[in-house]
Order: sequence, then C-alpha cells, then structure tokens
Amino acid sequence: MGTGMRAGLAAVIPPDNWPWATFIENVSGAFLLGFLLTRLMGAARVTTVTVPLFCTGLLGSYTTFSTFVVEILRLGDARPAAAILYATSSVVLGLVSAYAGSRLAERSP
Repeated sequence: MGTGMRAGLAAVIPPDNWPWATFIENVSGAFLLGFLLTRLMGAARVTTVTVPLFCTGLLGSYTTFSTFVVEILRLGDARPAAAILYATSSVVLGLVSAYAGSRLAERSP
C-alpha cells in the first residue's frame, strides 16, 4: 500500500530540477512516523503487529532511502550544490517533521 502511494505521488509530480516527489514522500513519511509511533506507543493496548504493520510496513514502503541516495548522486553529477542542499534539507526537514508529528500526537485526544 505504501509503495502504491509513493508511485501515485511520483506520477502526479513529474520529474523536475528538484526531486520533489521523493522529498515530499520522505518528509511527510517522517511526520507520519513521529505521529503514529507516539500515538501507538501511548495507546492502552498495542499489539505486536500494530507498530510493524503501520510504521515499518506502510511507512517503510512509502518512504524511500534508496531513491533518495540515487537522486543525490544524479544531482551531484549535474549540480553539486543542489545535491548538498537536497540531502541536507531532506534530513533536517525529516527530523523536524518527525518531531512535529510526535508533538501533535501528544496533544491530540
């Protein structure tokens, strides 16, 4: 299901000078991971299937580290500064998004 969501987003957002589809997938996936982990771990009843199913399975197939690395290498060949900006902004915004998702989950009823 996550891979289908990723493919759908990649189909809607055409390739450009910046790998927007992967950038959006990874940053939004980090936000959702922060949110879901906080909610699921704080739930009264967490099964041994819930966290792996949603966090590892769904979000693990939605986000993509391998494509992220390939896109950094491709950008680096043509525009090294863009590759550095892409790598840095993806990691920083991913961490900020995961933190924001976790904080939102703590405040949600």
